[in-house]
Amino acid sequence: MPTDAPARRARAAPPRRSRAESRGPRIVGAALLPYLRLVRAPAVFSALGDPIAGLLLDDGGDIEPGQASRLAAASAMLYLAGMALNDLADRAEDARERPERPIPSGAVTPRAAAIVGGSLLLGGVLAAQRSGARWTGPALAAMIVAYDFQLKRSAALGPAAMGACRALSLLMGVEASRGIVTRRGAEGALLLGAYVAGLTLIARAETGAARTIELRTGAGLVAGAVLATAVRGGLASLAWSAATAALT
Repeated sequence: MPTDAPARRARAAPPRRSRAESRGPRIVGAALLPYLRLVRAPAVFSALGDPIAGLLLDDGGDIEPGQASRLAAASAMLYLAGMALNDLADRAEDARERPERPIPSGAVTPRAAAIVGGSLLLGGVLAAQRSGARWTGPALAAMIVAYDFQLKRSAALGPAAMGACRALSLLMGVEASRGIVTRRGAEGALLLGAYVAGLTLIARAETGAARTIELRTGAGLVAGAVLATAVRGGLASLAWSAATAALT
């Protein structure tokens, strides 16, 4: 019997994903999450700028993108290694005070943390050396290990070692740029190291570990580094120095 109604086409049902397929990404994400927490992955971006700043100190803004990328990757791997090894060194203390951290909670074994930290450390050193940071890369790796396992427990040496880590990170870019550490690069690294050491001393107040003299020393280092940067850089650096002082 004829009809005026349009013929309807049967729609093909979309293929359904199996439960195993839908659970796959969740399982992978759940397995990776403790390791991302171990290395404090979101904070890694704070480590990318130091070697690039070192490149800019001597190259005057003319840098090779590939070299800058390799140096940033080296700095990132060394930073992540430091975070993993820091938790490995602090696992006994974390078991008492921060049991939710990946190692004391059992999400990551000490052996796995050591493998992750050691692999990232080695990868960072190799990437730094291939980028031209032949001695500053290994020096930074050695300072990271010394800080994590020994120096951070000292009220004086801990902040100094933290400042040295940031200074060496900047010097990786300086060495990669010129093949040596120039006077201008050394001055920049010294100012950055003093600034970071001062902030580290001040930050100890958050845990109640800092005494008055440490707070004054930290404030003096920060103020001195900012003032010296403004004087050394001239008019071009005044705006940046003022912004840094305001944010600090």
